Amino acid sequence: MKKILSLFISVVLILSMVISVSAANPGAALKASANSVAVDGKVTLTLSLSSIDAATSAYVDITIPEGLEMLKGESKWLAEGLIKDISSSDASLALGAEKALNGNVLKLVFKGKTASADAKKISAAVQVKKGSKQVLKTTVTASVKVICKSHSYNDWKITKEATCTAKGSQSRSCSVCAFAETKAIAAKGHAYGADTVTKQATCTAKGVKTAICASCGATKNTDISALGHKYGNWETTKEATCAEGGTQTRKCATCNGVETKSIAVAGHKYGEAVIVNEPTENEPGLQKKTCTECGNVVEEEIPATGIDSNTNTNTITSSDNTISSDIEDIVSNIEIEEGNTTHVWVIWVIMGIIIVAIAIVVFIIDRNRKNK
Repeated sequence: MKKILSLFISVVLILSMVISVSAANPGAALKASANSVAVDGKVTLTLSLSSIDAATSAYVDITIPEGLEMLKGESKWLAEGLIKDISSSDASLALGAEKALNGNVLKLVFKGKTASADAKKISAAVQVKKGSKQVLKTTVTASVKVICKSHSYNDWKITKEATCTAKGSQSRSCSVCAFAETKAIAAKGHAYGADTVTKQATCTAKGVKTAICASCGATKNTDISALGHKYGNWETTKEATCAEGGTQTRKCATCNGVETKSIAVAGHKYGEAVIVNEPTENEPGLQKKTCTECGNVVEEEIPATGIDSNTNTNTITSSDNTISSDIEDIVSNIEIEEGNTTHVWVIWVIMGIIIVAIAIVVFIIDRNRKNK
């Protein structure tokens, strides 16, 4: 318990010391609204105070460098007080009663008069009192450069060389106030030489050609299109047969690559059918065909005739009687005029046709009988 109590007291003492140190260190700062001001232009400086909890008066002694002019009418105290006074070189403030004096308390406006190459340093000696007791005494400064309204520039000078891919820069300065102006220099871009083949193209693969920049050594690669095969004529490496396909190939003259294609199956070429067995009335016949290319034989059935030999005989007899009767009718109906021979020739032609027809029928019937 004693240890905890001792630790607690130590922490409180440390915090008290920190607070007391912070409270015992009031401060001041002088800040310019811009780093430079043109001749006849204006720049504002602001004085700020901190950690001053009670004060009755403040005094600022201002050192104004050559080339700047303080504008008394535009400079003023920002803190409230009974008496406010600002001359061309100092400013005083009487608060009348104890007050906290923190934040921006004084604004000083300066006008540029003479341009120069060097920045001008403005200093402010600050004293803050609480009655007769001095609360703060310090000097703060701020720098401002007075530049020309219209610059007299020297020639441009390269401050960074441009490369093939990166911009460079160049600058010039005013001969009076040293104000510097900078501008970029465009990248040069590569200066490539002629292309050189670094990889030969083949029938199927792309090649590469390379160009080198003369300035930085960078390389640029460009594809070369594949050449493509240069095939010769097709050659038959396997003849097609009636049952199997064949093969043809051709060779590339550049890389000896081979391309292959198939030849369709030729198919059988059969000759005329040869009758092996003639068909009968009830039994089918048989015929065969032989391929003229490979000798393959196929057999085909000949349908049965379905005709009886007796029926054929009766039929032919009946037919003969009918034909004879028809001939007699034709002959009897033809009247031969005297001296007209045309009708005689017609009769003979008709009779010849009928006789040939009868002979054919008889031949067929006779062959059917022999087969049985």
